[in-house]
Amino acid sequence: MAPPSKASGRHPIADRISELVGQSSDTPLRGWVEPRAEAARPEANATVSRPSSKRILVVDDNDAIHEDFRKILSNHGHARELEDIEVALFGSPSVSSEVQQQYAVDVARQGQEGLARLVQARADGAPFAMAFVDMRMPPGWDGLETSLRLLAEDPFLQIVICTAYSDYSWEQMVQKLGRSDRVLILKKPFEPIEVRQLVHALCEKWLLTRQAAERMERLETAVQARTTALALMNARLAVLIEASPAGIVALNQEGQVTAWNPAAQSIFGLPAAAAIGRTLRSLELNFAGQSELFQKTGLLARAEEALRTSCSENLEVREERPDGSAVWLACSLVPFLNAGQAHVLMTLEDVTPRRLAAEELRAAQSMLQTVLDAIPQYICWKGRDLRILGCNRAFAQLARLPMPADGVGKRTEELPALVEHAAGLFAKAGEVMERDAPEHHANDRSLVAGVPRWFDTTRIPLHD
Repeated sequence: MAPPSKASGRHPIADRISELVGQSSDTPLRGWVEPRAEAARPEANATVSRPSSKRILVVDDNDAIHEDFRKILSNHGHARELEDIEVALFGSPSVSSEVQQQYAVDVARQGQEGLARLVQARADGAPFAMAFVDMRMPPGWDGLETSLRLLAEDPFLQIVICTAYSDYSWEQMVQKLGRSDRVLILKKPFEPIEVRQLVHALCEKWLLTRQAAERMERLETAVQARTTALALMNARLAVLIEASPAGIVALNQEGQVTAWNPAAQSIFGLPAAAAIGRTLRSLELNFAGQSELFQKTGLLARAEEALRTSCSENLEVREERPDGSAVWLACSLVPFLNAGQAHVLMTLEDVTPRRLAAEELRAAQSMLQTVLDAIPQYICWKGRDLRILGCNRAFAQLARLPMPADGVGKRTEELPALVEHAAGLFAKAGEVMERDAPEHHANDRSLVAGVPRWFDTTRIPLHD
């Protein structure tokens, strides 16, 4: 800041204030306070992003009205200078910068011209916040028609219709414009404060409406994106369910079927249309399309238990047909919530052939064990880790085991009765498996309770 002039003894700011307020520079300025050198104009703290100036359109065929609106709404150049001086003198302006809004006024003489300016402003990305529209503008559109066109073009524009006459009743205006909250009536002649108040309120409304619309648009975009992603996920899930080789059935908390895929139809012999919406207990289910019905008590009990306890379970359920034949289903029960309601998802696989094959295998193994037990020779078979997988009764007696199954999982040297034989009879089992060729040895010598004995030994590698 410049120091006081030596010639006049006055500060340059005092001279500038005198010019601005129309006071002679020779007249002393009372109440002068020497400003501090470090004084600076504080920046306004804007918490919301706002345009630097709000655009206002005036549509009136009278040029004098255009000038009146400019004088009322446009900031004078001296106002900013006075504010800067006030900050330099007193540290802060008496009127907040947030109150001193910036407005850019544009004018049109006819409704058609006003509409063209509105369209161009939107295309330029600088839309008008509001418009003052005169009611009478011969020979073109009147104020009502102009307002109707402007409202249709810009969904955010706020309009004030200025009129000194009663050309239309309120009912007629509502009938033509509709019940719009974007139109106000200003009677002529009006006071400048009325214009400022309307401009301040309607521009703020315009800004808030646009911000709300932008937020809503972002929310709608996000919701649409999530809805699309969810629909895509559901479509993929539906394809997976339809193509699943396992039967998939979903039940709600009332036990009604809500999902039933083709594999479930194959297992139960019932199409989805006949199953969905009905309780599992009420369905007449058969197996693999056969006509025999089977009982559902086991399956129902498990599903109802899963709904009641919300506990997952994996099990094999045995169902019986009326003829007594068994049906085995590998079942996975997973409770879940859908819209706050308890449901259970059942995945089902017919494992009857596997269970029957396992039973046949056990029967064959039992028969083989019976045959081996009848053979007087000592027989055992081992895995690659040289642990016993099985033996016959004669071998169990040699090893002093109560039953042949008692030797399973043990090495020969771990059986006390066979320790003496381990180095002789059973030492070469690993070598035979490595060579993958059978060996026969006659007169293998071994000690049994300190007494030498001779054995004919055959070692045969097996492939499982």
